[in-house]
Amino acid sequence: AAAPAPAVNPLAPAAPSPVDDATCADCHTALVKRKVVHAALEKVKCSACHKPTQRVGRCKSASASAWALTKPQGELCAGCHDEKKVSAPFKVKHAFNGRCVDCHDAHAADQPKLMRASGKKLCLSCHDKRSGAREVTKRIELTKKFVHAALEKSECQDCHDAGHGGAREALLKKEQPELCYGCHKRKDTTKVVHTAVRQGECLECHDAHSSNLPALAKRPREQLCLSCHETEPLLTRSVKHAPVAEGRCLECHEPHGSDKPNLVLGTSRAVCLKCHDSKADASGGVSEAMRVDLSRKVVHKAVKEGECTECHDAGHSGDNPRLLKKAPVDLCYGCHSRKDGQRYTHGAVRLGDCAVCHLPHSSDYPKLAAKATTRETCFTCHQDDLTGRPVMHKPAAEGKCDACHGPHGAQNRWVLTKGDGKQACYACHRPVDTGKVKHAALERYGCTGCHDPHGAGNRFLLGKKTNELCVSCHARQPDGQHVTAVRSSRGGHVVSGLLDPRRPDREFSCASCHNPHGSDSPRMFYSGNGPMESCDGCHGDRTGRNPMAKNVIHRAYPPKPAQTGSAGGAGGGGGDPGSAGAPVAPAAPLR
Repeated sequence: AAAPAPAVNPLAPAAPSPVDDATCADCHTALVKRKVVHAALEKVKCSACHKPTQRVGRCKSASASAWALTKPQGELCAGCHDEKKVSAPFKVKHAFNGRCVDCHDAHAADQPKLMRASGKKLCLSCHDKRSGAREVTKRIELTKKFVHAALEKSECQDCHDAGHGGAREALLKKEQPELCYGCHKRKDTTKVVHTAVRQGECLECHDAHSSNLPALAKRPREQLCLSCHETEPLLTRSVKHAPVAEGRCLECHEPHGSDKPNLVLGTSRAVCLKCHDSKADASGGVSEAMRVDLSRKVVHKAVKEGECTECHDAGHSGDNPRLLKKAPVDLCYGCHSRKDGQRYTHGAVRLGDCAVCHLPHSSDYPKLAAKATTRETCFTCHQDDLTGRPVMHKPAAEGKCDACHGPHGAQNRWVLTKGDGKQACYACHRPVDTGKVKHAALERYGCTGCHDPHGAGNRFLLGKKTNELCVSCHARQPDGQHVTAVRSSRGGHVVSGLLDPRRPDREFSCASCHNPHGSDSPRMFYSGNGPMESCDGCHGDRTGRNPMAKNVIHRAYPPKPAQTGSAGGAGGGGGDPGSAGAPVAPAAPLR
C-alpha cells in the first residue's frame, strides 16, 4: 500500500531533502511553541545545524545522537553571531567557549533573547554551589548564615553586566567602591580613612554574596586585620594589650574610618571604658580588678577630667604592668608631691606601692582609700594585733592609725607623726614626767616601755599585770617585804590580793604606793617626804604631818555578801580577813 503523504511543514524548504524539516517536525514541533523563536528556525533548515540521522523519522542511530550538530556549538553559533562584535575587555567565559546554550535556548524560549530563565534564577543555575554546573569557578553559597541583602532582594544584573562581556573584572557595572556606595553609605569621608577603604578594596574584607560571619566578613575578626597587618611590630614590648594579642582590633579601632588618629573609635577615655567600665558587658573578658567604677563617691581627678592615655600607654604594648607609662610611683609623683623625703619612710612608699593603700581610679572613701578605715588598710600588710584584745587604744579601736603614725613617713622613728617616744603620746595625753623623781623606764623607753600603744590584755594597755611588770625590772622586790625592816611572822606589807584602799576599783599593787610615772616624793611615793608619811594616805594620820588623812584600810577588803536577817551590808566597815569572800590577808595593816 502507498505510504500516506507527509504533513506540510511551513518551515520546510521548497526543494526536498533526504531528511527535511518536515521529518524533524514529526517529533520536535513543541520546540517552536514558545514566545520567542530562534530566527534561524524561520530562515534555514534544521539540517543547517544538525546532521541528518541514518534512520528517517527517528533521531536514534548508533553513530549519531539527538545533538548531532554539524559543527561544535561555539563555531555553529558564530556562523551567524559574530563574537568579535563584543569588544569588552572582560568576556563571559562560557559564552566564548562554545557553551552558548548554558544561558540561551537554541530553538525557542519564553524570555527575551532566548534566555532560559530571568535574572538571578538564570545566574544561579550555574553559580549556585548546589547546582553542580561544570567549570564554574565562582560559586555562591546561599545556605550561609548571612546573605547580602542585594542578592536576596534584587537581581544579579543590578551589580553585574547582563551581556556577554563588560569593561570590568567580574563584569561589574562600576568599579568596586562606587558600586558598593550605590547602596551603602560612603566610608571614605572621615578625616582618617583605612587604606583598604581609600583604595576601594571593599572585597578584601567583605564577601560580596554571603558569609557565615556578621557584616559578610571573609574571616573571623581576630584573623581579618592580621591578614594585612603584622602583630610583631605592634607587640614589641613585654606587656601586651589583650585585645591586640588576641586579634580583637575592632574593639578599639573603626574598620573603615574615623575622625580620630589611628582609626580609634573615640577619645581614649571612651574607648577604654567601653570594656573597662564596671557596667560594661562582661563578655569582653575584663576581670573585676581591671574595671573602673566612676559612680563611686570619690573619683581621681586625673580620671574625671583627663584621658586614660595620660597614665597608660596608648599603643598596643608597654614596659610596665597595666600598660602604665612609668613605674607607679614615678607616675604618681608626676602630679603629686613626693612622699619619700621624710627621715623615716613607710615601706610601701619606699617601694612605690601607692596602689596598695589608694585606688588609682575611684573609691567610696576619702583620699581614694582602698578600705573603709585606716586600720583595715594598714592590716592589708601589717599583722592584725588588735582582734581579740580586751583593751584597745581608742584611736586604734576606731581605726585611726594615722592619729599616731604618718601614712607616708615621718621624722621620728616608727613613723610617728607627733613626736618621738613619749612626745607622741603627749599630743593627746597630759605629760606624766613633770615630777622631781622620774621613773627611769619612762625616761629611757618612753610610754611604750610599759604600755602597748595598740591593745593589750590588761587595764591601761599594760603588757603584763602591774606587779609582774614592775618585777621584770625590780627583781629584788618580788616578796613585798621591802617596805619594812621589821620582819613579822607574816612577812612584809601585802602587795597583792586586796583592793587599793584609795582606788577600790583597782587591785592592790606596786602602783598603789608608787606612782609608776614619777612623783615629787622620794621613791615615787604619791605624797610625803618619806615612806612613813606615804603610809598616811591609807592608814590615816600617823605622823602628825597629815591631819587630813583618814584611815581607809577597810576599803581594801571586798564587802561581805548580804545574809538573810543580818544587818550587814555591802558598805560595811573594815572587813574581816577571815570571813567569807575576803582574800587571805594580814589581820591588821602593818605600822
